[in-house]
Amino acid sequence: MFQVFLYILTNAKFDLTQDAMTRIISLWQAAWEKRLASSAPYWHTDPRFPFVFNPFEGSIAYDIRDIPYRQLSVFRQIALPIMQIPEADISITRQRLARGEIGKNFSHETTDPLLVHPDDDGLMLRTNRFPKAHCDTLLISRKVEPQLMTSRYALAQLRWTGRGAVTEFHRSETFVDHFHVHMFPRQFAPIAGVGGSFRTHHDDGVLEEGRLASYPLPHIAVASRDINVLCEAMMLLNDELEAQDRLFYQLALKHQSMYIVVFMLWEKNQTWPFGFSGIGVVQDPNLDMPETQVTAKLRKIMFTRKEHASIRRKFWSQWNNRRLEQYK
Repeated sequence: MFQVFLYILTNAKFDLTQDAMTRIISLWQAAWEKRLASSAPYWHTDPRFPFVFNPFEGSIAYDIRDIPYRQLSVFRQIALPIMQIPEADISITRQRLARGEIGKNFSHETTDPLLVHPDDDGLMLRTNRFPKAHCDTLLISRKVEPQLMTSRYALAQLRWTGRGAVTEFHRSETFVDHFHVHMFPRQFAPIAGVGGSFRTHHDDGVLEEGRLASYPLPHIAVASRDINVLCEAMMLLNDELEAQDRLFYQLALKHQSMYIVVFMLWEKNQTWPFGFSGIGVVQDPNLDMPETQVTAKLRKIMFTRKEHASIRRKFWSQWNNRRLEQYK
């Protein structure tokens, strides 16, 4: 199976026909599910959690399908507690990284890749040990690299989005010591269902800036049918947020022929009310919490719509200036 998958991926590097995309996503899902089945014998009961799991042995700690959930208007809420397992934590803070330290090395997680990467020998795919959704996969660097977005990685994100994935990059206060992006087949990412609600604020003919009208949290969205144009725009906004030392999620999805990238900004030094993934997954055991309370708690730790709008306006001005320079 792996050899067949490797052949198809290698020969489908730039083949974005519907047939090629369907084959790639189907084989990715099959490989992930094979790892899930091989992990199951290691799972056991633990008094801290109401399901069987193992955070150390096997590729995947538990079967996300065994966790009760409910579907909200856009989000999916899973009854999965935030798993505080200090002995399994290999993350490191920004401050320690700035001092030249590294976390507990993540290299052991890169020795058994789920898949090779078709376009970049320095990247690979591996299962996320603690999935938030079925087929939660890491697009990860083979060697130690900082969790900083680059044009190389942005383009890799967009290419996987073109194949049928939704990708999510985290720029947060703690990291593992390898660059990584979360990837999900689009049918397992709730945000994919609102891609058609993109509403344009500005349009220069190659890039559109706007928002996903059906997504309930403040954000900035940019969209284009040209992944090279969108990659340039992604990096312009990403670099600006990085220069300001902002915390943010960056997601990429595709609706019909339009690639869409979403940025969501978070306040620093906040206590999260529950686990959250920008793809639209809320992680909290209380499935009776009113939906309005879910979104209200998230908005309290996010930048407001007004603050997002201010950053959006600055970005669009910078983008226009750059385009003018290019045409001089």
